Amino acid sequence: MQNHAFTAPSGSRTGGLARSGTSARRSAAVCRAAATDRVKLGGSDLEVSTCCLGTMTWGKQNTEAEAHEQLSYAFDAGLNFLDTAEMYPVPPAKETQGRTDLYIGSWLKTGRVKREDVVIATKVSGYSVQNSYVRSPPETTRVTKAQIKASVDASLQRLGVDHVDLLQIHWPDRYVSLFGAPTYDIANEREGDVPFEEQLRGLEDVVKAGKVRYVGVSNETSYGVSEFAWAAKTLGLPKIQTIQNCYHLLCRTAYETDLAETCRRHDVSLLAYSPLAGGALSGKYLTRDAPKEARFNLFPGYMERYYQSLARSATEEYAELAKKHGLTPTQLALAWCRSRWFVRSTIIGATSLPQLKENLDAFSVELSPEVIEGVNQLYKKYSFGNLAALGGFGSSGNLAGMHGGSSGSSTPTPASQQAHAAQATPQLLQQHLQQRAKQQQLAAQQQQQQQPQHLQQHAQTPPVPQRAASKEPALIRNVFSEPSFSNMSA
Repeated sequence: MQNHAFTAPSGSRTGGLARSGTSARRSAAVCRAAATDRVKLGGSDLEVSTCCLGTMTWGKQNTEAEAHEQLSYAFDAGLNFLDTAEMYPVPPAKETQGRTDLYIGSWLKTGRVKREDVVIATKVSGYSVQNSYVRSPPETTRVTKAQIKASVDASLQRLGVDHVDLLQIHWPDRYVSLFGAPTYDIANEREGDVPFEEQLRGLEDVVKAGKVRYVGVSNETSYGVSEFAWAAKTLGLPKIQTIQNCYHLLCRTAYETDLAETCRRHDVSLLAYSPLAGGALSGKYLTRDAPKEARFNLFPGYMERYYQSLARSATEEYAELAKKHGLTPTQLALAWCRSRWFVRSTIIGATSLPQLKENLDAFSVELSPEVIEGVNQLYKKYSFGNLAALGGFGSSGNLAGMHGGSSGSSTPTPASQQAHAAQATPQLLQQHLQQRAKQQQLAAQQQQQQQPQHLQQHAQTPPVPQRAASKEPALIRNVFSEPSFSNMSA
């Protein structure tokens, strides 16, 4: 059995790293644990490594053997925490759904590590029509009691275990401005959302059955965290312990403002995903010789907002900052996440062993005050709405979104929903809905004019009733679909 030794950087590095004489005086916000040190999640008794092994490429970009190699290297290095999801790998597809879990399960069966030494986190899908294939028989995914049970049972079977340590809701059941959508649009609100209480009762069922130890959320907002926390407290239901949200140098505002306070008050720990912005912050896409097998090259359109002009400019300046202080772009990006007081564990994903080793080594880097000041100066330069079009939760200061992808536009909300929404704030909202309808009509006309004549005739065919009945915004329908997979990063 091959032993992979984790080699942390020895001594101090030049430039941006803390010198040995000053490291003891570092504040907790700057000097944090290395990749393998343990932290507790929320109010649970789960002790996990500050670095969590991401798995979403296994079964798409990575083979089973490569997945096993990464798992062995990471756990030999001292990690004990891995993250998966029922819909993995990504880009998601019916043909590959569940492979990631199967690869993890086959590795666990080798007996390389004991089950009690592995903290397994997985996720149940939120609302999606397009993702219906994850259920048997297929149906729109919702966070109902029945679907939570079905999701957990299927995950346990694939993983070959009798319980998971953490189950998170992958994205909300209700409409939320996610995955590149620029702002929250009341016109996209849907009827029939699964109540927070019902979602928690479904989570309670699998906890009481011994199938899940603790629960959490992912891609959530302050409103959602607060509602889950209130329902748990007042009704005696399971408390959410974690929130798995996007956080990196290009995506700070959405969490650093209200979510940081909300989660602190409710003792909810952040598991930061996409710390390298899908690989963009590694700097490998800044040159023309980026590997052909790299994600952005392998999947055209994947997280395209990260190589738009402003995002690319910001990435270039972060790379220059790293170079100035003797760091690699990867070290700067990962050490930044590790240095934040609200980041409990950072989820990394690699498609090769050298990438994984580089990522783990970066957790031993301590950023100097000069580097942190440099980061904050660049943040001021590129925030305050400059890159708002790149999405996220819709905060004007967001440099980037959640799972990647472009903002896009949603399908028109049914007239009944528009009328219901218009009653809330009559004048302004009515103007908004009218303007939005005009924009969509103009866009449709322009698109039709660009189509060949035979396609224009086809477009005039009355729509199929079932399609017209769908209330799900196009943005959410397309996020987890194949081949439209430009929106995924974790």
